[in-house]
Amino acid sequence: MILSWLGTLFWVVLGVLIAWQSRVHGLGTQAEPGTGMVSFGLGILIAAIAAGRAAVRIVRGTWQPAPAVSARVVALCGVLVAYFLVFVRLGYVLSTFALLLVLFVAFAELRWSRALIVAAGATAASYALFKFALGVQLPPGILG
Repeated sequence: MILSWLGTLFWVVLGVLIAWQSRVHGLGTQAEPGTGMVSFGLGILIAAIAAGRAAVRIVRGTWQPAPAVSARVVALCGVLVAYFLVFVRLGYVLSTFALLLVLFVAFAELRWSRALIVAAGATAASYALFKFALGVQLPPGILG
């Protein structure tokens, strides 16, 4: 039962930290959202879902021990935290390419040659979508 409480506390704290750190990237306004708006909203959502699930379990009296967390889930969380930390410094293109490459090789178990092609294509497509079709300002990072 203690592990379940710790797991819930972890997700609430992680969500709050993500939302807090998102302010550094600039939230913008409702009419002109900044680069931190999405991560801010997702951080609040993570914290709210974790707190809501805990509240429902407490009210119903059905608090069960947390299921075992696999090493893949922990590794995925680590990869996403690393992506978040380097996003502005490296920029959208490099950080997204690196994230997708790691995900395709480590989790989808693609060969390096195929993972490079798919990651480059997905990064280029998403960059074109966000930058040109949607007009979203993306951090340029070290590429300028």
